[in-house]
Amino acid sequence: MMDMMQTAAVATANAVLPGSGIIVNSAFELGKVCSEIAELLTGMQETASSIKTQCANIEKDVAYFRWVLEVLGRVQHKNKLTTELQKLITRFETEVKGYDRVMKKFLEQNILKQLVFHNDLDAASASVKETAGQLVQCVTTECAINGSVTYGHVDQFDERANRYMKFIDSPEVMKAMSDSDNQKEILAIIARMGRRNEAMMQSPLETNDVVLNVMKEKLWASSSRAVQDDVKNLPDWYITEDEVEIDMSTIIGFGGDAKIYKGVMEDGTPVAVKVFNANVRKSEEAKLKFFNTMKLKGSIDAGLVSRFSRKPLERSSRCIRKASSMET
Repeated sequence: MMDMMQTAAVATANAVLPGSGIIVNSAFELGKVCSEIAELLTGMQETASSIKTQCANIEKDVAYFRWVLEVLGRVQHKNKLTTELQKLITRFETEVKGYDRVMKKFLEQNILKQLVFHNDLDAASASVKETAGQLVQCVTTECAINGSVTYGHVDQFDERANRYMKFIDSPEVMKAMSDSDNQKEILAIIARMGRRNEAMMQSPLETNDVVLNVMKEKLWASSSRAVQDDVKNLPDWYITEDEVEIDMSTIIGFGGDAKIYKGVMEDGTPVAVKVFNANVRKSEEAKLKFFNTMKLKGSIDAGLVSRFSRKPLERSSRCIRKASSMET
């Protein structure tokens, strides 16, 4: 119905004043985008309370996103929406939706994993806010705004970290940390994440994630000798959630944007897994090219590549994305 109304309004405007339809169309488009984002943010607020470890930070993020919408709603001259500005609005909408997807993934994780993987949400938040800042600056420069613009507060890293740190000492987290199975699982995850950083020649985990460092110390102090021994004796294998094992001790290839490791599928199929550096665009074409040219201790026969490039590709592509998202 909205599209029919929009088409009719644009046609009427052009009939009354030739060329004025573009202004009406821009107003409709901006209105639709703002409406869709506002609906998303309402859903986020309702979901936030279910993700207790992330609740305070989500609420702060949503408040900032709503402020950006409020600024967009005060644009007076819709005909001043340049192509660059319209692209920024679209990008803002896309990234808010991406933030929403990341947030919902936390509902599927236990309370300790929500803290372990807090960087996923933090990164999504930072990405939206970077685009939002550019958008507000562009809008206030190129368009007339009703009233003055007082920039919304953007959380700094330490502010978000402080909220996590407060929650680490909550009864819920302390109870979860006292379970021996949880201790072993989370300590193993943290150890593997640290080994990934070392293999990627990045800073040790302890120096760039205070939340994980504190969790590690608390879990280690409360764990039994048996749990500590199990974690100490972990092999140099990284196990992803996609059930693909990556031998982080064996780099079998290099690329300008990634390193290649030996891997084994759950069924024993040998594969090569490409771990991308941060912020690298990974197109389907690039992934297909990689899997069709990869080598694993010599050439992989064409039949295996063909089989792997079909069904298992989808699964291992998730592995690639997971590996990339866990880098810091």
